[in-house]
Amino acid sequence: MTPEQQQLLTEWQGKVRRAQIAHYAAANRCDRRQRYLGVPVITFSAITGATIFADVSDKRLFLAIGVASVATAILAGLQTFLQLPDRAEKHRAAAQRYGDLKRQCDAVLANAPTPADGAIDSIRIQWDAANKSSPLAVSSIWVRQSQ
Repeated sequence: MTPEQQQLLTEWQGKVRRAQIAHYAAANRCDRRQRYLGVPVITFSAITGATIFADVSDKRLFLAIGVASVATAILAGLQTFLQLPDRAEKHRAAAQRYGDLKRQCDAVLANAPTPADGAIDSIRIQWDAANKSSPLAVSSIWVRQSQ
């Protein structure tokens, strides 16, 4: 392996590691947002459901129940529209692909004097495929990974 090839692989190793971390962070962000939407939906649903059996003569309480009911519908709609669990799973799968690429870079660099023929081309091809099949990670996550 030439020094240039070794330097290229070392750079790729860092870049795929950064992509792996960014996609795991994006998956965690989706999970957090799902909880932020899910907990209020459950809470408001329970409250509005329980009031069906109550005699609500107080106008303020009636208005509060109406607001909670509307908020429940909006938050439930957001949960469905944003598809956060699906997005989180796609980011986790992408992170795993980038992790596999990093381990391949590690293995090739460990055998630096005599890497397998076509190892660098194989990594490049797999990296291109991973980039095409991966969802975009939010730019703020990429910025944090470069600092």
